Amino acid sequence: MIILQANTFSVQSPKAGNVEITSKDINKGTFTVKVSGITNSSAVREVLVPVWCAADQSDIKWYTASRQSDGSYEAEVNIKNHKYHAGTYTAHIYFKDITGDMNFEGSTSCEMLFKAGDLSVKDTDGTQKRYQASIKNAEIPGGAKEICFAVWSETGGQDDIVWYQGTRNRDGSWSATISADKHQDGG
Repeated sequence: MIILQANTFSVQSPKAGNVEITSKDINKGTFTVKVSGITNSSAVREVLVPVWCAADQSDIKWYTASRQSDGSYEAEVNIKNHKYHAGTYTAHIYFKDITGDMNFEGSTSCEMLFKAGDLSVKDTDGTQKRYQASIKNAEIPGGAKEICFAVWSETGGQDDIVWYQGTRNRDGSWSATISADKHQDGG
């Protein structure tokens, strides 16, 4: 064999243009990691998205992003896969290219924090014997299975604490009826 001529060419590695969080739903405990603006997307074999909340990454889960019709990739994250941790979720983006190499392409984060909401207590019958405790606008990552109201009298600290199980109302608030006679003193 005799070489007649030689030339070189280069193939660019795929690169992510934008990494962002979309479709965050605190009550469902879900969010979407979106990767868009990918250069040389034909060289992308797979987009992998490790996500974690715990500082030691003990709740890490690797998601495989799905290619969208516009050429972007999305990974749907659910905090149930991360022990329902509340806090900052970190997501890294890795491209596995057609050669099998895996390259880090960026990161983003998403806050999934508790928001206490608006707590109110009112005397329901004007006798100071029965009260209605309510909480509205509470944000609980992944939703709440149950909300309890801890109630105790002023005298003696929490020696007469009673936990009242709340009931979910149609408007998304929670409420419970509190009986003053279950506690030792007024105040």
